[in-house]
Amino acid sequence: MTSSELGYRTAPSSVLHAPKIYPDAAHGFLFQHAREFAADISGFLGDNERSAS
Repeated sequence: MTSSELGYRTAPSSVLHAPKIYPDAAHGFLFQHAREFAADISGFLGDNERSAS
């Protein structure tokens, strides 16, 4: 069991998101896929705000 799975199972309001792979982008994914990454982070944060309330 990974630490992500353990956290998901022990925190009652947690949500486990599937990992995202940005093609052909190693450490530079922030810059190579900036718009897509920003949308993914905004969606993730929006999900967290809804589940926290």
